[in-house]
Amino acid sequence: MQDNQTITNRPLLIGSGVLFWGWLADFLIFAIIIAVILESARWVKFRWPLDFADFRRVTVLSDIFIFVVILIVSTNKTVGLRGVLFIQWLPLITAPILIAQFYSKKEKIHLWALFLTFGKTKKKKPKLEPLVDLSYPYLILCVLSASAANIQDWRFYTGVLIIAAWALWDARSGRYAVSTWLGLLILAAIAGYWGYVGLHQFQRVLENTALNWYMNQNDADADPYRSRTAIGDIGELKLSGKILFRVRTSSAQAIPLLLRETSYNIYHRSIWFAKKAVFERQSPASDSKTWTLYLNAPNKSLRMMITEKLRRGKGLLKLPDGAWQISNLPVLQLEANPYGAVRVEDGPDLVNYIVRYHTDISRDRPPEQSDLTVPDTEAPAIYKTGKALKLAQATPSETLKILRRFFFDNFTYTLRLKAPQDHGSPLDLFLLRTRAGHCEYFATSAVLLLRAAGIPARYATGFLVDEFSRLENCFVVRKRHAHAWTLAYVDGKWQNFDVTPPIWPGIEAENAPQWQPLADFFAWVWFKFSQWRVQEGDNRRHTAWLWLLAPLILYLGRRLFMKKRVMRASTSQPVEIIKDSLPGSDSQFYRIEERLHTQGFTRHTGETLTVWLKRIEAVSIQTLDIRPLVEILRLHYRLRFDPQGISKAEKALLQSKVNRWLNENSYS
Repeated sequence: MQDNQTITNRPLLIGSGVLFWGWLADFLIFAIIIAVILESARWVKFRWPLDFADFRRVTVLSDIFIFVVILIVSTNKTVGLRGVLFIQWLPLITAPILIAQFYSKKEKIHLWALFLTFGKTKKKKPKLEPLVDLSYPYLILCVLSASAANIQDWRFYTGVLIIAAWALWDARSGRYAVSTWLGLLILAAIAGYWGYVGLHQFQRVLENTALNWYMNQNDADADPYRSRTAIGDIGELKLSGKILFRVRTSSAQAIPLLLRETSYNIYHRSIWFAKKAVFERQSPASDSKTWTLYLNAPNKSLRMMITEKLRRGKGLLKLPDGAWQISNLPVLQLEANPYGAVRVEDGPDLVNYIVRYHTDISRDRPPEQSDLTVPDTEAPAIYKTGKALKLAQATPSETLKILRRFFFDNFTYTLRLKAPQDHGSPLDLFLLRTRAGHCEYFATSAVLLLRAAGIPARYATGFLVDEFSRLENCFVVRKRHAHAWTLAYVDGKWQNFDVTPPIWPGIEAENAPQWQPLADFFAWVWFKFSQWRVQEGDNRRHTAWLWLLAPLILYLGRRLFMKKRVMRASTSQPVEIIKDSLPGSDSQFYRIEERLHTQGFTRHTGETLTVWLKRIEAVSIQTLDIRPLVEILRLHYRLRFDPQGISKAEKALLQSKVNRWLNENSYS
């Protein structure tokens, strides 16, 4: 009997959904206003006789809202995040349509009024005017928009459960106790939660399987799974002076500083690979901008601010060793692997994040057998060099000093590489003959020499922070500051170990073009413009744009609500009012339905009469004769749904059959 009621008869349900959306999506003020307006419809006694044209005007208003919101969310975010933000605005965009429905005379809306192209060329409204109730679709939209806020804690799932329970309360079967219904609801909630966890774990298994397969292929992708070096290339390497990112740190901070992107543990023919570099998704704090990578951080930490662009909203972050927390980073997804790589997705074009780090922290995977492996192709030159340096007799600390002195005193940094005179490996030529190369030669050689001496080592890539810009009052990092170095496992932790001669930044700076200062100036201007665009494009700052629609809203409101108001029909007997307006509402079959109901045969919500009668027959074959009801039900259906109805004689026949069945199946 409750199926015919609208959602306005379910107290606070729609308002709760709106407030839930506003709470999680940070639209709480708008949500409170909308919820109050919608819930007030339950007590307001008058309605407006809105027609098809009126509903179409409201639809036009929502379409204008859509255009304004598209402008708002497109000014500051990347493509992926723009769609998410647009979803968060949807309850606000569509609120005028639902408000019009709630305060209309019929409390429903003309379906075709939602489609502006329907009947556009017609002067009159369409003949077919199906009326629909958008309450539940709007409630679902509020939940969907709340989910787009990416709140990954108890609030979203708990809120959904409460709203679902309240929405299903009226639909529960009266045959079962409330405690049974609540118990089943709790079981469903637990099953739903573990289903979510299971799907998440299944997703991780699929990702890991695909990644392992991908890494076994010869054409494995670049960072963070492999890095092709320029070892073995000939000619002069051309490095760009383009500024990639900016770093701000305290004056007491030691500079130069290495910022790592990732590291690798397998070397094969001038290519470094990261084996088992599986990324794990991290969860943000409640502000959705703070990401903790290491929980047991010390009390005192160093800080730095890094400003960089994300290509299409994703990329690898540049982080110092010991980074344990990243704040002010508004991305939807952040993942980390056991080789120090942290990648983000669905972020803004420009990020300005703060990194907290401590040198005693290490997030890297402990040493494995692969960290001691020397490739057969490089083994002769590596072991020959190690034997000459007597690394086997040295302690780990002494080995680091020997190697640093060996490379600093005997090797030259250069970007101009000559063709080899014979067929030896590139590292063989570098260590035993030319003794000249760039950072990739130095880092790779140091990794393999350490491994030959029994010290676990890995190959790391990233950038050197060394150049201070007076124009920007911060450190700038260019493409030519890309660097490779060694990670050595000494004294129980991974340590940066760089054997490239420290003069290499100056050598590369000497090759900078004369117009570099002018290019830096225009790069700074563009950077400032990008900062302004991001700041001005903040989604919350543009809510003021909605006030530009105030004149349009006032005009439309005056046009709609100046209509003559009518009193709302009493809601104390909603079933009878609706029933009397239906064809065949005087059918005699309702007497049988009432009799069966009084005898305990309750009809389930959504159950057809035919299925209901078959269910009764299955459980009461000894007490009730259901077979005569087949003919009675056929006449009832014709009376209810046949456009031609039934004749007076058939109505008399229906009444006669109903009376006979009631007399034959009455209790004594």
